[in-house]
Amino acid sequence: MSTDETARSDSGGSATAGGVDFQARVAAWFAAQALAGPAAAGVSGLYDSAVLDVSCETGAPVDDCRVRLADGVVLALQAKRSIALGTTAGSELGKTVAQFVEQHLWSGHEHDRLVLVTSSDAASTITNDLASVLDRLREAPDGSSPESLFNTKQTKAHTEFVRHVEREWKKQTESSAGPTGEQLRALLAQCWVWVLDVEEGKAAEHHAVMLLRTTVVADVDRAGDAWNALMQVGVRLSKTKASIDVPGLQREFTRQRIGLATVRDYRADVDRLTAFTEQNLAQMNGELTAVPGPDGEITVRRAVADVVASRAEEGSCLVTGDPGTGKSAVLHALAGTWQAAGRPVLFVQVGGLASHSTGQLKGELNLDHPLVDVLGQWSPGEPGLLVLDALDAARGGAAEELWRVLIQQMRQHLPQWRVVASVRSWDLAHSARLSSLIAGEAVVVGDWNDTEFAEITTAFPALAELDSSSAEQVQRLLRNPFHLRLAAQLLLQGAQPSELSSVDSRLDLLDRYWQQRVDGVSDGGARKLL
Repeated sequence: MSTDETARSDSGGSATAGGVDFQARVAAWFAAQALAGPAAAGVSGLYDSAVLDVSCETGAPVDDCRVRLADGVVLALQAKRSIALGTTAGSELGKTVAQFVEQHLWSGHEHDRLVLVTSSDAASTITNDLASVLDRLREAPDGSSPESLFNTKQTKAHTEFVRHVEREWKKQTESSAGPTGEQLRALLAQCWVWVLDVEEGKAAEHHAVMLLRTTVVADVDRAGDAWNALMQVGVRLSKTKASIDVPGLQREFTRQRIGLATVRDYRADVDRLTAFTEQNLAQMNGELTAVPGPDGEITVRRAVADVVASRAEEGSCLVTGDPGTGKSAVLHALAGTWQAAGRPVLFVQVGGLASHSTGQLKGELNLDHPLVDVLGQWSPGEPGLLVLDALDAARGGAAEELWRVLIQQMRQHLPQWRVVASVRSWDLAHSARLSSLIAGEAVVVGDWNDTEFAEITTAFPALAELDSSSAEQVQRLLRNPFHLRLAAQLLLQGAQPSELSSVDSRLDLLDRYWQQRVDGVSDGGARKLL
């Protein structure tokens, strides 16, 4: 009985089941590499680029697995947990070489890397001798003879492999002549033997789990669950003859409630956006989100903020209202809540950016990748929040088109992200393009309600006195958050309620604010000039 026949009879009926399991594990291993992105180091001598997608049972001659890489390289893998240096056409090695030759002769696939992936359970004539032969042939100068490259065992492995190639070449080209020397070298240069011990408890499985733990999952305790999920993906790909890419793998983890960390290649960009958001929110603290009082800032949780928060959990929405009603403060509260919960959030004051295109926006935000790509890899699969404060500031022209395109791209490619944008009532009513950006009825932010106003005036007795001593017109004016802040600042700087009770309009209130803050101080001339 030949060595190859012995190997086949020892495997018995379990060989098929073991082979399918091994194939699924190989696919799962590459899926882990894909999710890790640039953090995965590749395989020395085989590939060094990021994995884009993994396919199984592709229908190609080499059909167990196909792996497509970011640099354009395609790995065509035949998975054999155990294989020997068979000498017959019907041996596992003979059938594998036949598939390699057919794939290489297939138009457009002459540069596919043909990989026999196996385990340490395979014969050493494969894992050591044949693997070394193929590696040395790729590295050898043109014209090198086998005698100068190989020892006795390697020479035998080379002879048997080439014999299989020549037989299959003649058969598949229907020619009496085998490959030319140049054709043979071109084919052998595309052939690899790769040992991947990916079965339970083996080194490659441990490597994959560690890669998931350190670079892919948000909760390191879920790394084992993540590996099991990828195993099931591998089984499913084999059964359905399907392909899966990185977004598909991320969706699979989301479906199984396995949180994902930000892909390493995008972490610097995510850190920049996080800092950008924190800076914007910090600049608004107090200035727009609270009313100054005698004992410090008075912060009130507005009822409409809860409405906006609820809408944001369901999906994207517009927030509208007249000037000064506190739209920015409501959005600030929403963003702060999401931040405190550890969820991805980007807060943009639209009027503070000068960009008119996505390329300019990438540069202005100092990103290495396009904004939509960064948002997609920011805790992939988790709901994210993009807040656009004062979207009406970009009305008309290229700036408006930029944000329209961005929102459309997010709606198409990032369905898990919510866009919440504020727009003044006048602009929303007079711009069909603005009103059509985000579906659904806009949330209206109005003046203080009775409960909110009472909470503020209770904490600031002078405001309560001003309200009670004023005519109805002034009382209505004070219900606007912006106007109330102006009145509070004037009272804190020495104005008496009786002085403000006769204010009859917003312009009158602003004029009095100007008089007290600019004209009525010793350096008023300099302030006016400024």
